[in-house]
Amino acid sequence: MFPTLYNYPNLNQGVNPGFDQGFNPNFPEPIKKYNDSKSNTIAYILLFFLIVFFIVIVVLLFINTTTKSKFIKPENCPSLKSNYAVIPAVNSRNLSIYNQCSGNPDGYQGTQPCTFGNITKLYDAEQLCNKYTNTICSAFSYNPDTNVVSFINSSYDISSADGNPSPVDVYLKQNI
Repeated sequence: MFPTLYNYPNLNQGVNPGFDQGFNPNFPEPIKKYNDSKSNTIAYILLFFLIVFFIVIVVLLFINTTTKSKFIKPENCPSLKSNYAVIPAVNSRNLSIYNQCSGNPDGYQGTQPCTFGNITKLYDAEQLCNKYTNTICSAFSYNPDTNVVSFINSSYDISSADGNPSPVDVYLKQNI
């Protein structure tokens, strides 16, 4: 595989073998190979570390890929899916209902509570709340059993509690 090196006598003395002194029918002796087991050991150790380094890189890339797939991208967070958020089963006695629906698009003015009956669907309740400004309807309660919608003050603490005698669902308007 590699060319054979020959040991020419008188080479280090500047004499050109076989040409200056006439033709020499004796072929020069090849240089004997030096068996360097120390350099072989170093080559094997470097090869081992190269393989270990490659395996570590592959493992780190795998961990990085699986970690990225578990997190939500910052531009997608928070992601609102609806115009209203819901708090289920809230005690209706703890809610603060607005008493004055001023600026009512339906002409319903005065000091009476902002409570509306005959609302048979949640969609109709949302559309009713959307007619009003956020200062009047930032949240509403809806009871599908009685078909009653009431605009409530969302600045008070609203939390669901199990075992309520008169539970209603509260819907908070989201800013989309």
